[in-house]
Amino acid sequence: MKRRSLILLTAAFLLLRTAGPYHQTAGSDIPSPEDEYFIHKKAGNYREALDVLLKWTAALDDPTAIEVNLFRISELMAYPELYDRGLEVLNSIEKTIGPANRFLTDRIDIIKILLYLKKGDIRTAESMLRILSFLDFQVIGPFQNGGTADFNRSYPPELGFDQQQTYDGKAYAVSWFPAAPDRAGTIDFGDLYGDTVHSFFYLHRAITIQNQGEYYFILGKTGYTDLWIDGARMFSSRNRHGFNHGQYFIKVYLPRGPHRILIKAGDSGDGMTVSLRIASADGTRFAAIARDNSSVVTPGNLRSISYFPGLAALMKIKNPDAVTMFNAGYLLLASRLFNTDNNLALRYLSAIPDDYARYPSACFYGAQAETNADAKARLLERSILADPKNMEALRKLAMINISSNFIYEAFPIIESMKKINMASPWCEETLARLFIKRGWIAEALRHAGALKESRYPSLGYRLEARAYRLDKDYFRESQDLERFMTLDRYDISCCRDLLSCYERTGAMDATERLLHRSVALYPNSIPLKLRLAKIIQTGRGPAPALPYYAAALKISPGSSSVLEAIGVAYHKLGKPSSAAYYLTLALKHDPVNFGLARYLNIITGREDETGRYALRKDIPGLAASAAAFRDEPAVILLDENIISVNTDGSFERRVRKTAMVNARSEVSNFNNQSIILDPKFESVESLSCVLSRGRYRTEILERRRIPLSGPDSRVSHNREAIVIPTASLSPGDIIDLRYTIKCRSERDRKQHFSEKIMVGGRYRTLISRTVLIHPAGMPVYCHLRNIETGSRAVEKTGRKTVYRVTVNNIAPHGAALTVPERSRLAPAIYFTPHRTWDEFHAWYSPFLKDRIRADGDIKKYVRTIIAGAGAPLDRIGKIYGFVTGNIRCSGHDLGADGTLPRGADITFHAKTGDSEDVSLLLITLAREAGIDARLALIRTRDRGEAYLAAPFAGEFTRALCFINLGNGFFLDVTAADAGIRELPADDRGVNAFVIDDAGWRFINTGSDFYYPDLERITGAVAIAKTGNAEITISLLKQGSAAPETRHSLKDSSQHVRELNEYWNAAYTGSSVSRPAVSNSSVDRPVEYSYSVSVPGFAQISDNRMIFDSFITKSGLYAKYALARKRAFPLLLSGIGVMINKATYTLPQGHRAERVPADERFDHETFSAAFSYSSTGGAVTVTSNIEIKSPLIPAEEYQRFREFTRFVDRKERELIVLTR
Repeated sequence: MKRRSLILLTAAFLLLRTAGPYHQTAGSDIPSPEDEYFIHKKAGNYREALDVLLKWTAALDDPTAIEVNLFRISELMAYPELYDRGLEVLNSIEKTIGPANRFLTDRIDIIKILLYLKKGDIRTAESMLRILSFLDFQVIGPFQNGGTADFNRSYPPELGFDQQQTYDGKAYAVSWFPAAPDRAGTIDFGDLYGDTVHSFFYLHRAITIQNQGEYYFILGKTGYTDLWIDGARMFSSRNRHGFNHGQYFIKVYLPRGPHRILIKAGDSGDGMTVSLRIASADGTRFAAIARDNSSVVTPGNLRSISYFPGLAALMKIKNPDAVTMFNAGYLLLASRLFNTDNNLALRYLSAIPDDYARYPSACFYGAQAETNADAKARLLERSILADPKNMEALRKLAMINISSNFIYEAFPIIESMKKINMASPWCEETLARLFIKRGWIAEALRHAGALKESRYPSLGYRLEARAYRLDKDYFRESQDLERFMTLDRYDISCCRDLLSCYERTGAMDATERLLHRSVALYPNSIPLKLRLAKIIQTGRGPAPALPYYAAALKISPGSSSVLEAIGVAYHKLGKPSSAAYYLTLALKHDPVNFGLARYLNIITGREDETGRYALRKDIPGLAASAAAFRDEPAVILLDENIISVNTDGSFERRVRKTAMVNARSEVSNFNNQSIILDPKFESVESLSCVLSRGRYRTEILERRRIPLSGPDSRVSHNREAIVIPTASLSPGDIIDLRYTIKCRSERDRKQHFSEKIMVGGRYRTLISRTVLIHPAGMPVYCHLRNIETGSRAVEKTGRKTVYRVTVNNIAPHGAALTVPERSRLAPAIYFTPHRTWDEFHAWYSPFLKDRIRADGDIKKYVRTIIAGAGAPLDRIGKIYGFVTGNIRCSGHDLGADGTLPRGADITFHAKTGDSEDVSLLLITLAREAGIDARLALIRTRDRGEAYLAAPFAGEFTRALCFINLGNGFFLDVTAADAGIRELPADDRGVNAFVIDDAGWRFINTGSDFYYPDLERITGAVAIAKTGNAEITISLLKQGSAAPETRHSLKDSSQHVRELNEYWNAAYTGSSVSRPAVSNSSVDRPVEYSYSVSVPGFAQISDNRMIFDSFITKSGLYAKYALARKRAFPLLLSGIGVMINKATYTLPQGHRAERVPADERFDHETFSAAFSYSSTGGAVTVTSNIEIKSPLIPAEEYQRFREFTRFVDRKERELIVLTR
């Protein structure tokens, strides 16, 4: 982004000399009111823009245009200094409109209510809110909302309303409680409950209709939402977006009499907020105060569903022009009806042509609709290029750079702003923000002080307060915040900052006064109510605070923080039973609160949940059971994992690993005990490492933290190790390592727990115990690999399910390098949230939704990349070459947790990502070029075969791209310098989980589409009479090995150094020269050659000259078959055909006295043929070795060993020359 910003700004500076902003509508010399409005707004002259809107709107008779302008007025209310003028403008417009359009006057009143709240006029705001009649409800929840499947499921509250009934909720039993709208007319569950992620609530309300007819149910919402009237579903939305009042108008015919309203509201990425009010068909406000509890209900029927009137009118227009698309995009943005899943606002705004007068503003608003900082910056840069004097876009771009810490990129942007208008407050603002970011307090204060003398002094107070906070001058910060709050009393962030200042300076009386005022403004804010109660408890004790806690609990009976605070208060009052009651309830509502769990265990004397299932066996008892295995190098006495999972997917893992070291040769393998964790989500507690030597016990206290991930891979999956050194270890010692890992859940993976636990290892394990405790309603399935099903026990205790898997006396697995990865051999336990791969696909595929997306830059690049490429294979070849050559893979493997991918456009512009990110980019580019491409997940061959009986995401280690052309083939974005027919060896012949829009299937990556692996070495050896030799080597590599060779040949000097090292290891004094590459194109065999001078190549004895028959050797025996026996399979690093041919030109006067005999070795999996010929003054030797499978079963090992010994013998057989 840095380089791109500077390039575009340079272009902008050039444009400043010749270009100006759009000043009037195309074809007109007189600026229209809309032109005037945008001129003032883009310059930052918001008051003047308000005046234009007043005159312009008063002259309009189009309700849609008026509603657009009302949203514009709301947008301009960015500074407290404009609130009074804003109210004047709104009052004037309201008088002009009159009662003719009540929906517009409602929109005006909603804006006015917020302004009155900001001015601190609660009484006026409350009276207006009462007239608008937003509904209050009886509410029940939270319930589990892991996705659309959970939300679509029917729950008991949908069957009828019973205020006395309780139901099983997300983590505990839930019951109905009252919820009233706040001062702004909203029910914000974030205020009431805090964390609402993966939750939904039901809201019930009875109303009585006095006059039958058509009514609008005017709804504002954020997440998934269903609305029933009298048991009939009238509205259903699975779109998640931001909140605004009156986003949806649902017209329903209602007979006279009682009616029941039920709303099912789910969370979104932007909180969980709901508002509902009712109006008659002509817009008359409906005061739904009277309730009729009669059970006799005459159902109504649905007439229509639409967005609010202004947006609905624009969306109905067929073949919309640029004006319509711009206004529709703006209304979608301003009403917050957009999100990353379905960003209609961005779609409309991006469709605006660059010759339309509002194109700069369309780019500016498009940036507001974007969620990614880089994408925002790109759109703002386009806005600036189209209108270099657009101060509004320049300010936003500068602020993005400052917040992203691109300080040097922000400076030239601010300089260009100063050239446009030195007097603009935005120049001082951006400079103040920049210096605050840099920590330059004096400079920040200077510019904030200048802002206090500008038209927006409130901005100066706010920024000066931030500078003082950075300087830890909390008293002066509080003075600035107090001044700001006299201008805007409804700024919750300012309120929180001021409270923090008061608390830091010990101004407890001021803190309490401010909290009383704030609670009056925010009656539904549990954090503020709780803070007030705690301040009172601190100053006056727990007893006076209890009524305040009770008031908070009344409006949020499921708030774990309130329940915990009440429990602590009762504990301080010396009432342990009441304390335990509330703390137990709090822990049920917040099971991830490990500190609360410890506190509760201490005051009640209980043992924690994981401790109850721990094995009660001391070290001497464990050691006694290992007496029979003293002759083994080491023995794992106990390997215990006890995991307690919470409803949200967080968990606590209690680990105990006890090992006895018998042989001195193994001491080094136990000298460092390591704990691997993800520091972002995991923490280690209760760590203990005890070294036992006979009767003596020594606790090891030293700890070291070591990063395991490089800077690049930390972006996708970060790992650290806590290392406990045990340097004094001796044979016979026992190490007892115990620790607990606390892991909180990732937002996108809440309510899901998955884990793979390996059982046993390179040493004998006497006892392996795995215990998993999880909520009974949470889907967790246990799959066993190479473990008897009788080892698993399942029990239900209350609301928990407990799995126990115990395996005893597990023989060691091989530790040699040529053994398949441990996961292929060892028994394993899989805990998954999915029963089948269908369920896994249903869970995983939504994460890919909208991540395969092409912005304008991607579309343009695709056209450039595939220019001149006709056939689909040519197109995908060019695209694949572009991706592997320009996009860097920061981490080849997927994380064990299956880290979620980023959007393709983000990866494209960042030029980096992990294999999943880059594969999605390749898929996006391919689809844009008209090629069917899909995501595929594999476990690479070197990591062992995937266990597909368990639908476990962690089995996959890499993402590929499946190209559905012909019989289909796979592409690996991690393979540098590769062609489409050169899939890496570790990707071949494995089962891939291929995902498409219709579903999934397993496809084996083996295919004859790829070039077979072939290595051919041809040597021409000219032997001198002295025994020295001049050798010319020609090599050809085809297939999976070609890309690596192609890549190494790019650095000729390094390649020559490596060749010199190779030859000097065999023949001291060798010298490599004349390297030449004859072909290195992708999807063609790599061919290169070089010469080497070898002194002493042949040994001279009497009249004979002796040398090995092959100048290069395969080394199969030394690498794979030195061991006489194997209990486990053998994994080879490569397969294919190796052809080695050498022609020896004999010295003058010499002839071949002895040449080895032709021989061959045949086997269905491996074979070799050696041939020799002697004609005239030359001897030619040829070997042809073929290996068809990388895995040699244990029962075939002896035969394979014979094969390698045969090859080794033949390659070392001597050729003897004589004179």
